[in-house]
Amino acid sequence: MFLDVEYLSSAETLALFERARLVHLAAEGEQGPVLRAVHPVVVDGVIHFHGSPRGEKMEVIGRPAVIVTEEVLATLPSTWQHAERACPATTYFRSAHARGTLEAVDDPVAKARVLQTMMEVYQPEGGYRTITHDDPMYAAAVRNIAVVRLANATLVGRRKVGQNKSPEVRLGIMARLWHRGAPGDLAALDAMV
Repeated sequence: MFLDVEYLSSAETLALFERARLVHLAAEGEQGPVLRAVHPVVVDGVIHFHGSPRGEKMEVIGRPAVIVTEEVLATLPSTWQHAERACPATTYFRSAHARGTLEAVDDPVAKARVLQTMMEVYQPEGGYRTITHDDPMYAAAVRNIAVVRLANATLVGRRKVGQNKSPEVRLGIMARLWHRGAPGDLAALDAMV
């Protein structure tokens, strides 16, 4: 009945990146570490982001990088496990990191596809003309916007949802999550079973 594994499958890990609206990119630049928040999109199973063709993010093209994300499911007060002790307070979450090499996407058709996918994800209500590489309205933007992918990525996803607790403790936590009904509590329950 209970989930005992700590690691997410590759498909679950990629799905976590697909749901993410902001991730953190870390790489080693010319002047030291580069850490940036970027808007991701997954196209053909590969994480992409866009940005200015100038700046520190572009200095790390061709270098190893890590992209990380997380989903906080629920925070659990300490009193759910002990009447007075503060230590049991915790957070249930899913997290993922992808390690690979940053590559520029130069092909205009591929760039336009990534940019269009970004629009579908970040502006699902539409209201704009589809981005294509050969549309005169978008050709210069497609040419001038940097699109980057994390190539040859190794994905690792983890979950913390009380799997190290006894079945009795987990059932108690599940009952409290159900009763509380705060945002994320149902997702935490679902992740626990």
